[in-house]
Amino acid sequence: MRIITTILLLALSISTIAFANDDLGLIPLPQNMTIEEGGLVLDNTTSLGFSGGVADDFKTMCANLLRDATGWSIPVQTTGTINFILDPQSGIAEEGYTLTTSVSGGAIIQAATQKGLFYGFQTLRQLMPAEAFS
Repeated sequence: MRIITTILLLALSISTIAFANDDLGLIPLPQNMTIEEGGLVLDNTTSLGFSGGVADDFKTMCANLLRDATGWSIPVQTTGTINFILDPQSGIAEEGYTLTTSVSGGAIIQAATQKGLFYGFQTLRQLMPAEAFS
């Protein structure tokens, strides 16, 4: 039997919010969001990609939490279905991040600091269906 977990939010980026932020139940609420049609599918081919000197313990934590939520081994590599980009020159605030997902392009979490990547990952996890955590 093949289980597919779907993440239903497609984009968190700088733009105007056209709905009540609490509709999604995200904590903390993103400053700016854009929601589009579709969803990111996580399946047994999902992998994590890291660039910019992301700490090894953070990589392991992300892979383990997604493994626990999906039941699949989540490989860690340079590029993947979900990509984490640590870029101190990005101009993103210390604890800020951008999270963009798409059906065909996977997901990208970009931040200037490890804290930002952590918070971006927590938002991604909050977007997963509740069944992923039972």
